[in-house]
Amino acid sequence: MASQRVSPTKHSMYAPLRYEATRPFAVRLGTQYIARSKGTSQQRRHFLTEELAPAIHKALDRMGPQPGPGPAEAEITNVQVFSGFLDGGRIIYDFHKGLTVALMHTDVDSLPISAIPKISSSLYLHFGHQVVEALGFEGAFVSWKIFPGETPRLNVRFTTHSQFSNLFFWASEKGEPMMGVPIDVSDPSQGIAAAIQASSEAIVASNAVMLERIRQQEADIALRFGLPATSLNLGSTLMMDSAQLNKGIALAVNCLLFLSIAEHDVVERWDDRAPSDLVHQAEHADKPGARKTAERTLSNRDYLKVRLVGHKFAASVDYGDHHETGRTMVTHYRRGHFRNQPYGPERAMRKIVFIPPVVVNAGLGEPPGRIYEA
Repeated sequence: MASQRVSPTKHSMYAPLRYEATRPFAVRLGTQYIARSKGTSQQRRHFLTEELAPAIHKALDRMGPQPGPGPAEAEITNVQVFSGFLDGGRIIYDFHKGLTVALMHTDVDSLPISAIPKISSSLYLHFGHQVVEALGFEGAFVSWKIFPGETPRLNVRFTTHSQFSNLFFWASEKGEPMMGVPIDVSDPSQGIAAAIQASSEAIVASNAVMLERIRQQEADIALRFGLPATSLNLGSTLMMDSAQLNKGIALAVNCLLFLSIAEHDVVERWDDRAPSDLVHQAEHADKPGARKTAERTLSNRDYLKVRLVGHKFAASVDYGDHHETGRTMVTHYRRGHFRNQPYGPERAMRKIVFIPPVVVNAGLGEPPGRIYEA
């Protein structure tokens, strides 16, 4: 029954759950898009233009008047991204703050695109506040788009701090768009670093063209009516440089690579919306039957199990103040690496190895690193 299901909260720490809470149309339209996306590219385009776009406009009109096209345009894309999250099983990986900092200081050497694991058709990576402070990203939706007749690509859509927590998002001039970066994965032998660079440069160039078009439209309107035009205010979304995008994409890829070699360092917990009393029963009740009943109740009410990543990794290294704050000062990093390491007879086989960054301090020496292998 509907009354037994969870009432989503806009205060969740996870962007997908906030999106579901603030968009009453999210699940309904997302589910419809999932069904349509199984068809041909022509069927998908028809659904986007003839069904999804009008449905978005209608839903927003019921919520209140919009100051421009921005909110609806953002939601047309957001619903597609969220539909992938639904179709992938609503998977959320929450990375420990120490691990995210380490992965921000890790390179992929010469790993090919084929080394990036396809863990699910779509998932969400939660980075945390260290990445917000360093790059402006709170997390990223990641999906693999392989439609017949289309270029296969890995799509990364970044979310910003507290994005989707505003119940009145439709009143914002630009809405709440996500910065998206598609990575061409059609050539599995291409190096990850080269693919990331090409993708970020392409999106920055595309955004520059769009910004120039917007400026020209504003100038034309101002000339025609003799008044300054209202800007669409897309600058914060479009004026992101390639260096920032490179770092964001690299972090998302590093998170995926870590998941492929550290299954032992992933544990589950109920999401932050779940009632603490039910969670306690599910995890600590004396009787197995009571634990199962609590688990079933949580699941029936639509709470999720979030996958926590990197707690063992963080506990194995003395991060100190540097890892807590991200400040380098005297202590600094020697960058880590993901690489293909030869092994086996005549070293003819390859496995992915993670060599974490090493904290270097002239006064205290260097703590030993650890190697994680696939």
